[in-house]
Amino acid sequence: MTMHLREVLASPALGTFAKIGHPDVIEVLAIAGLDFVIIDMEHAALGPAEVHALVGAALGHGLPPLVRVPDHDAVTIARVLDSGAQGVLVPHVSTAEQAERLLEAARLPPTGKRGYGPTVRAGRYGSDPDAYRRSAELAVVIPQIEDPDGVENSAAIAATGVGHLFVGMADLAVTAGLGTTDAALLEMLRHVDEVARRHDVVLGTAVSAAHGPAAPAGLDSASFLAVSNDASLLLDRARSLTAV
Repeated sequence: MTMHLREVLASPALGTFAKIGHPDVIEVLAIAGLDFVIIDMEHAALGPAEVHALVGAALGHGLPPLVRVPDHDAVTIARVLDSGAQGVLVPHVSTAEQAERLLEAARLPPTGKRGYGPTVRAGRYGSDPDAYRRSAELAVVIPQIEDPDGVENSAAIAATGVGHLFVGMADLAVTAGLGTTDAALLEMLRHVDEVARRHDVVLGTAVSAAHGPAAPAGLDSASFLAVSNDASLLLDRARSLTAV
């Protein structure tokens, strides 16, 4: 039986972002042996129908699917989880209040406010309401810390019980007005890293393929890494073939 995303992220794990809206790409990533995939609605032209197909392909090939939603909309979160996504990665989370609302959007009553509708993939199309409830209980909600306010409030965000944090280093550098090698940025990364350790929160981040599958400086405890994305990996390989 394929491990759930929550179990996969409990150990060091390697994944990538999927931006190309074709199930065959998910199949290739599964064959490559990745631990998880992040289907990217924020920075790719993927709508609910494409996400539904990609999540189905991931589940069918034993690749735990996480969806990066484009915003904090509770309806979007519920729809991708109904489609079988095992978690959501949510951009630009800066406060504990935002994190609490995200948890409510993912959980069914009485712990959350998500609408109950088991006649979807997550409920085996109505044949297994218990599976639907379990999927909601297990769904991973990962706030993405990518601005100075998020860094400052990271301890309060972690204390909501989200269980995971993800540092968007590129956005953090841009919103803070810092270069990626600036000492001030390194200090912010170290702060989030220390918060994750203190609150026993699983920490992840994105890295480039050139960086390799290793935690970046300042995020020493980051254990799940999203390396590049499907389109960039394809481009890099194609360019290597044509390089003189």
